[in-house]
Amino acid sequence: MLLNVLLIAVLCVATVAAGSENHVVVKKWEIAACDGSYKGIPASVPGFINTDLMSAGIISSDPYFRYHELNMSWVAKTCWEYTAADIDMSAFSDTKDDVPVLLNLENVDTIATVFFNGVQIGSCENSFRPHSFVVPVGLITAHNSLRVRMPPSLAASLAKASQYPYAV
Repeated sequence: MLLNVLLIAVLCVATVAAGSENHVVVKKWEIAACDGSYKGIPASVPGFINTDLMSAGIISSDPYFRYHELNMSWVAKTCWEYTAADIDMSAFSDTKDDVPVLLNLENVDTIATVFFNGVQIGSCENSFRPHSFVVPVGLITAHNSLRVRMPPSLAASLAKASQYPYAV
């Protein structure tokens, strides 16, 4: 029950008149446990939570070796947040209110809620397709942040299953 997160974030705006696009690829990420027990851990995106935790020395053994996955099941049972802070969006400084700024997430391999500058702009529930969210131009400031909050997928799946009138 490993939590795999593959996340690639690209912010882009299509300038309709010029027929071109500006892009900002978000490169510097950190992960943290939602309860604050772990925070400020450098993250590789695209990447996986287990490799980031191994790189930080939080888990010391290969999760794929023998029974190590059982010893590290707490990772999959923990709510995690990927955060990118101080995103420079000066490329969008001349953006008009009628031209959308899009956040493209190539792949989020779990259930997630997406926040831009602290405001929820969307959610993901399907890892087999990319997700695009409109970022309201009024939210964009000089220093922007992006946060992707991922609850434990097993708990979220069980909660969804309990909503059905039949056994899942």
